[in-house]
Amino acid sequence: MNMSKLWMRRYFATCVAICMMASLSGCPIAGTRIYVVSVRNISNQPLGPIAAATHPGTTSFWRLGEGATPGVQRVGELGDPSLLITEMNDNTSVTNVVGTGIPFPSAGRIVPRFGPFADGGSDLVDTQVFTILAAPGDVLSLASMIIGTNDGFWGVDSVELPETNSIVYYASGYDAGTEDNDELDENIDDGASILGPAVIPGDEPDDAVAGDNGGVATDPMGVITNHPGIVGNGDIPADFDWNELIAVVTITATP
Repeated sequence: MNMSKLWMRRYFATCVAICMMASLSGCPIAGTRIYVVSVRNISNQPLGPIAAATHPGTTSFWRLGEGATPGVQRVGELGDPSLLITEMNDNTSVTNVVGTGIPFPSAGRIVPRFGPFADGGSDLVDTQVFTILAAPGDVLSLASMIIGTNDGFWGVDSVELPETNSIVYYASGYDAGTEDNDELDENIDDGASILGPAVIPGDEPDDAVAGDNGGVATDPMGVITNHPGIVGNGDIPADFDWNELIAVVTITATP
């Protein structure tokens, strides 16, 4: 879908409010417990805000080899988790939904707050921590955008929660199958140059060209596949490529 990618300029003011509300969704029931989820970006790519949910294993919000939902498509193309958060909240089997509301710089970077994030908060870093409620037997799913791509996202799909202590998952990158991977500056989020390891040619000093930040819809729409990484057929520097793994997700059970 040829949708505008102006996530820094129009989306986040609304998204942060939605994510704050989402983090409070899900009514605690008998037997629920709190889990602490730590996510560390280990890639050269900056990552978008997270949408996460706890739910039974019979429910899924995205799956390798299946078509992306509108919410997952919007995550992959725009970095906007608000529709995926809505899809999660609308599913009556879901226990709790959390949205983090802020992006990750690439691994090892510290980026001062800017634009919609200039709210006096601490600098943006490559690690985020949040808590989430889960009922007995629940699993965890989450997703966020790989910002320096056309429709890439990363996440975990229906992973088990620990009974005690912690469990660690290594998350890979995926292609939503909804936008062509032309790697052209005009179809890549401006935030990649601010949060990433290098400036994408064409983004200096501000990518404010009329009609910019669009995208070429994949026709026919494909399915979710493993992302090939940055292959060098456009403007994105090789600095943005990654070696399969995107993030480390550590889930810790509380007493």
